[in-house]
Amino acid sequence: MPVESAGTFNVTADQLKADGTGHATIAVPESATVIKLPANTDELLGKAKLNVVTSGKAVLEIPAGVFTELKKGLIAAQLQGGSISLTVKPVAGAPALGTDIKLSGRSYELKLQRIAADGTSYDLHQFSEPVTLRLPVDASINPKLASIFYLPDSGTPEFVGGTYENGVYVAQLSHFSSYAVLEIDKNFSDVPGSYWASGVIKELFAKQIVTGTTASTFEPNRSITRAEFTAILVRALGLKAEGTPAFTDIPTGAWYADDVAAAYKAGIVQGVSGKTFSPGANITREEMVTIAMRGYELLNGKPAVAAAEPFKDEATISAWALDNVKKAASLGLIQGRANGQFFPLGTSTRAEAAQMIYGVMK
Repeated sequence: MPVESAGTFNVTADQLKADGTGHATIAVPESATVIKLPANTDELLGKAKLNVVTSGKAVLEIPAGVFTELKKGLIAAQLQGGSISLTVKPVAGAPALGTDIKLSGRSYELKLQRIAADGTSYDLHQFSEPVTLRLPVDASINPKLASIFYLPDSGTPEFVGGTYENGVYVAQLSHFSSYAVLEIDKNFSDVPGSYWASGVIKELFAKQIVTGTTASTFEPNRSITRAEFTAILVRALGLKAEGTPAFTDIPTGAWYADDVAAAYKAGIVQGVSGKTFSPGANITREEMVTIAMRGYELLNGKPAVAAAEPFKDEATISAWALDNVKKAASLGLIQGRANGQFFPLGTSTRAEAAQMIYGVMK
């Protein structure tokens, strides 16, 4: 496995033969940050995926189709000869982070280019098929507070997400840049560690699902609006916030407009009438549970079973909400507030909403 020059690792056609798992795996030496691949890598892989394993145990899984995309838009002369350059470079030093944010393991700069015979380079900035990135994390990290983030050249880190598996965070990437696992341990002045929802709020904040009302406060006991609850549920479900607002009382450009549009398109929310949503109204308990259960069933791909014992004030629960209230109670997502009563028209706090969302996700 020759290293052509300092920092460059040459991959041969034989090394791109797939194994029995449908992958071709190459292990990159520590001295290499640029991997030089044959120009016809996509053809050599066929339907296989390329696994690139670094000395730091980071792994990239690249579908053959991504290499095919490198050819799009190039003329015949540009496709003659040349090679493919894949950069997997550990970034020296930690990026500038806030006091609540900690880097876990290494950050990596990733780049994919086609190098023409004349030395001209053509970058691939966006993938139609996702590339899988696996980043190992430090043993000291709390995986519940960590995720993979995109590190732009300037500005704050941007949340990507991912899942934690045996000491490794795994995420799907739609473009290359710099990435790292960051742990966010946010402390709000009005949410002490002894507060009943402290852990849930910390975890949802770290996953960019809930936000503070200021840089230092969360206001856990403040009522939550229909727009606010819809927005955090959309983030929790990973729905793409886009679309045209379906309601006349949601101005284009409102911070919650795309979230409500996405939730409406997914069948999670409805209006209070055919044309209005009442985004600023405090959400009632029966509204919150109904919206949350629709999100739960969308996430799990199947309906929940309504098998809970009825609340003592079941007769006061709206008919359109009753089934969802029973389902949520069956799953342990809600409990009565006093004497076995649900109080369907009562409002919910930001902390209660966070707990509900957390339950839907788990």
